[in-house]
Amino acid sequence: MKKIATLILAFILCFSTVIVCFAADGHGEIVYDGFADFEETVAVTAYEDGTIFLTGNGIADVYNLDLILGYEFFDSVKGVTIVLSEGISGIINLGHLSVKAFAVDENNPYLSTDSQGALMSKDKTVLIRVPASQAGSKIYTVADTVKTLSSNCFENCYFKEIIIP
Repeated sequence: MKKIATLILAFILCFSTVIVCFAADGHGEIVYDGFADFEETVAVTAYEDGTIFLTGNGIADVYNLDLILGYEFFDSVKGVTIVLSEGISGIINLGHLSVKAFAVDENNPYLSTDSQGALMSKDKTVLIRVPASQAGSKIYTVADTVKTLSSNCFENCYFKEIIIP
């Protein structure tokens, strides 16, 4: 009987936590395990202005972010700014998310950004992702330091011209 009561209590606590997370309506913190390793944990905190903070350690897999935060959140903000803390070593599965800019903690040993808000490796030799909002400018110039373009670095970007030095 004690085991059943404990299980029921644990279920209620877990369920109430989920309600708190979703009831926060776009500004609450939602925690989920990293995708590659059980030691990775990434927390997502989103604000009404469209700023999304990714904190923790490991690679942030944002595949279900629209389901977690709700489509209404993304419809209301017209593009998001993704801020990566110092422990985030990468980001994957951005898919159709409309990103206005990336920002990276200056203490992050893995990632950085360029002056246009594009996500790059710390040494600025790999262009990881260009924000979709940059496509409005019609021309994008890749930084002189870039030696490698990630396979999906221009996903959701429709430029008339890309200049590669």
